[in-house]
Amino acid sequence: MSTILKALRRLEQERSKGAEKPLREQVVLSRARRRGPWAVWLATGAALALGFAATWAVLNGYREPPAEPAAVSAPPAAVAAPPPASAVQPPRVAPTPAPAPPPAEVVLLTEIRDLLKQKPA
Repeated sequence: MSTILKALRRLEQERSKGAEKPLREQVVLSRARRRGPWAVWLATGAALALGFAATWAVLNGYREPPAEPAAVSAPPAAVAAPPPASAVQPPRVAPTPAPAPPPAEVVLLTEIRDLLKQKPA
């Protein structure tokens, strides 16, 4: 096992002579690069969510609160006392209107059906 570790250390020393960064730093940086796109995706998702929320708020029709009605200058009318029970009349029922005549198409189709029934076979 120790010979493998010695070989790896020698290999790292040889690479570090010609390279700007040691092998350990190159491995650590490559892992950090993999995490970078997640931050971009997260920021993009947050921006899209904010954009959709703003669009929905605008298209939903922002409504101003209704203006308060003007104060009535006249005093409220006094409430009249209800009439005595003997003076109360039962409510009148409105007469039902006569049914409307059927549309012309229905009348025409009915006449055609009756004529077809009258034909001798």
